[in-house]
Amino acid sequence: MATKIQFPFWAMSRSGKGSLVFNTSPTLVAPILGTPESGNLANCTFPILNQNTTGSSGSCTGNAATVTGLSVTAGKTLTTNDTTTLATDSITFAGTEVLTLAATKNVTFADAFITSGAFSITLTADAITTLTLPASGIVATTANIAAIEEVKIIPMSFEAGEQTTTRIYFPKAVTINKIRSIVMKALAATDDGTITCGNSVGASTGGVVTVALSAALNVENSATPTTNNTVAADSYYYLTSAKTTAGGRVLVTLEYTNG
Repeated sequence: MATKIQFPFWAMSRSGKGSLVFNTSPTLVAPILGTPESGNLANCTFPILNQNTTGSSGSCTGNAATVTGLSVTAGKTLTTNDTTTLATDSITFAGTEVLTLAATKNVTFADAFITSGAFSITLTADAITTLTLPASGIVATTANIAAIEEVKIIPMSFEAGEQTTTRIYFPKAVTINKIRSIVMKALAATDDGTITCGNSVGASTGGVVTVALSAALNVENSATPTTNNTVAADSYYYLTSAKTTAGGRVLVTLEYTNG
């Protein structure tokens, strides 16, 4: 004998299909939830976040993230597993925090990357690291700003028995930009004195400083070399003093930059 099962009105006014769902441990298959009024998603898995969120989280996992402002509190570590793009705001490290990039991953700053205050930045590479810089701008630290433009000072003589070629060796590759001299002992009359400069290849075009005959104490001269003015690491730039009528001394300054 067939039995007719009676359902209340609320069960008859339904959408979708499948089994009835009760209030204890239900399993929903592809439900369309709409906009819930409230809820607790603490035990949920979020494979992709594709909406705007506010608040804070102990961790966030995904393929890519774009943020407008990010603050890492003291003692915490920010780890990016893929690509993180910082838009138009800033990333703030409150103290001795760590930014860690997984292999082949990137952090991109759409605007400037600026540090301030008493905290320093240390870049540590466990393997070969390529640092790509923009076409313009300055990369420097407080400790080596002076090293960007450096000088070497060499005493040279036009005295009898003291005229010579002096080689100035550099432990790094440099480019000689300017040669200056100042008279430390007045030159003898009759003819000029010259300081001829060059690298291991040969003399520099424009690399001759001429000191006029009878030049008095503190008279300054200069020259700007345009060829043979680059020096390889552990190589030299030479200075040769010459004067037919001996007499006089100068202090020569080489102005150079790295590379």
